[in-house]
Amino acid sequence: MKNIKKYLCAIVMMVISMTAFAQEDIFSGDWLGANKEGDLKVAFTLNCDGNWQLNPYNENARCNGFMEVNMLEPGGRESLMATYEFYVESMNGNELTLSFVGGRPEVDAGISGQCKVVYKDDKLSFPDLIKAEKMLPLMD
Repeated sequence: MKNIKKYLCAIVMMVISMTAFAQEDIFSGDWLGANKEGDLKVAFTLNCDGNWQLNPYNENARCNGFMEVNMLEPGGRESLMATYEFYVESMNGNELTLSFVGGRPEVDAGISGQCKVVYKDDKLSFPDLIKAEKMLPLMD
C-alpha cells in the first residue's frame, strides 16, 4: 500500500511528462505519459471547449478530462491504480488550472483537489499541486 501511495503522489507532484496527440487547442486532445521509473502508464484525454462524457466508469459524468493511471507489472501486464475526472477552472496562456475528483464511484471516492497543468515543448506537466492532502487521503 505504501508503494501505491508513493506512486500516486509522484504522479501529481510533477514526475509525469505527457507527450501530445493534441488537436487544434493546445490542451485539448489525448496525452500519454509515464513516470521517471517507467513503471506507471498514464492516459489523459482533455477537451477544454466544453463538457463530454469522458468517464467510462460513470455514465453520468460530464467532465472536461479523464485520466487513467496504470501500474506496469513484470511481463507487461497493466493494473489500474486510479482514475480522475478533470474540470477546467481557468486557462492563462500555456497554463491551465483544473479541479479533479476520483473517477470510479466508491473506489476513487474522496480524492479531490486542484492542480496546475503547463504546456511546453509539446508536453503537459503538472508542476505543483494545490491541496495535495486531498489527492491522497490515506497518506500518513
